[in-house]
Amino acid sequence: MPIEARGVRSSLQGEAVVLEVKPGSFLFVLLDGVDQLAFRAFPQIELSQADDIADWASAIENHQDVGEVPADFYPMIVTFEDFTDPTTVGLVKPNSMSAIFGEGYELEGMNLTITQDPTTVGAVEKVLSWWPTSRSGPRNEMSPLQLPNDSPRGWQNLGPNYFWSLDRRQVFNEVSE
Repeated sequence: MPIEARGVRSSLQGEAVVLEVKPGSFLFVLLDGVDQLAFRAFPQIELSQADDIADWASAIENHQDVGEVPADFYPMIVTFEDFTDPTTVGLVKPNSMSAIFGEGYELEGMNLTITQDPTTVGAVEKVLSWWPTSRSGPRNEMSPLQLPNDSPRGWQNLGPNYFWSLDRRQVFNEVSE
């Protein structure tokens, strides 16, 4: 049963993780699927009966350990060959770091830490400064990126929701009006 059906809702605020792998080369760990990471990174906090769901949510929120994310549940990771050109977005497979960034680069693992630190803002638009102003469509929305893939269409739309939570995208919309 989905957690929402048990009386708890999750929300997401913030932006994709931006990691400068080497000077001028960045990875973006996208938001797609991150709402489920706590289940995977902290399996020792068991999701128990429906009447205990609030206690489980509180335990996750107050958890102090670092949880290792199993490789099968890594969020989508992308990079750009040229950060000024949206058509150069590409998927990064965790085992292909050296092919993209050079010899000696590898992803050793991914961890999740629950923190009370303020939500980061501005890291994505610092690297992809052109995107919040790239608009299209009948409602003048932020243009999606086209991530090449093996589908019949040949690409997957990566909308701004992969990079920013709704509250951040609304700020961009207010600025563009």
